[in-house]
Amino acid sequence: MKAIVHQDKKGIEGLEYKFSSETNPNAGEVKVKLKAAGLNHRDLFIINNRKEMELPLVIGSDGSGIVTEVGEGVSNNLLNSEVIINPSIGWNNIAEVPELPEVLGGPKDGTFAEYVIVPAENVVAKPSYLTWDEAGVLSLSALTAYRALFTKGRLKCGEHVLIPGIGGGPATFLQYFDVLKPNGRIVNFGASSGDKIELPLRALFYNQIDIMGTSMGSRKEFNEMINFIENYKIKPIIDKVYSLEEAIGALSRMEQGEQFGNIALRMY
Repeated sequence: MKAIVHQDKKGIEGLEYKFSSETNPNAGEVKVKLKAAGLNHRDLFIINNRKEMELPLVIGSDGSGIVTEVGEGVSNNLLNSEVIINPSIGWNNIAEVPELPEVLGGPKDGTFAEYVIVPAENVVAKPSYLTWDEAGVLSLSALTAYRALFTKGRLKCGEHVLIPGIGGGPATFLQYFDVLKPNGRIVNFGASSGDKIELPLRALFYNQIDIMGTSMGSRKEFNEMINFIENYKIKPIIDKVYSLEEAIGALSRMEQGEQFGNIALRMY
């Protein structure tokens, strides 16, 4: 199969569009013929932090496609199903957070390929109103956002939410304490501009402020997220669609921060 493989060199330099060997699903697994995949900044983090001697890796966490093979113990009813892939491997229960959550696309081969093998429990039915491209870019960011808002943030009707974007950092973080109401919550899921900060402890305890960290989410939260977006017919914003062969250029574009919305890879 054709795939985007990382090996030998760190960063985008180590990526290559090449033929990679196909494998068959083991017990409890399914093989998905991918229709679309989505780029995430996690992909850049993975390729920039791999050791040069590590084995070749197919990167990519998000994807949508059709189940073409099932392993032992998996119902044949899944064959030919149109699915979205949950990239969070082995995290089943909300309360049981793994010490180091395993995510598709590092260390396990990911979705920047014509086929991917995942546990059967990691595929869910694709909402019919979503295109392949929309479904293909959804998983990682939507799961992270859902857990941040509803599990960790305990968001309720009538409450206000601020989601800071470009320009956020330690200085912006400190401003949260000036505007948060008593019992406010800060949920953090990134630290691209640095990880050191001084906290105003008086404002923290006096106003009963909660500070929480989060990343990814459980299988239960993924299923809840899919139900949520389907109920409200939410669609991700797609900046641009590339072919699999153009993926390396697409990653370079994302690294430069030139996109607005999600970048999709189309395999059909």
